Amino acid sequence: MVLPILLHPKSSGTIRLQSDDPFDPPLIDPNYFDHPDDVKTFLRGIHVYYFRKNSSVCKLDLLHDIINRVSVFCHVHLSKLIPN
Repeated sequence: MVLPILLHPKSSGTIRLQSDDPFDPPLIDPNYFDHPDDVKTFLRGIHVYYFRKNSSVCKLDLLHDIINRVSVFCHVHLSKLIPN
C-alpha cells in the first residue's frame, strides 16, 4: 500500500482547552490542507505514484506486499491450529 504524506506541512492547526475541567478532552483542529502548497504537494505525491506504479520496481513491491500479507494470514491461522 502506498500512502503519500506531508513531512513538512505548511498548514498549522490548533489545540485549545475545551473548559476549565482538566478531564475534558482538548479541542483539536488539525487544519489539514489549509495552505495551498500542502494540497499541491499531496496531489503531486498521488500523481507520482499513479504514473510510476507500472514500473518494475513497483511491481516487485506489490509482489512483496502480497507475499507478506499471505505469510501473516497463514501464520495467524496456523497458530490457531497448533496447540501451545
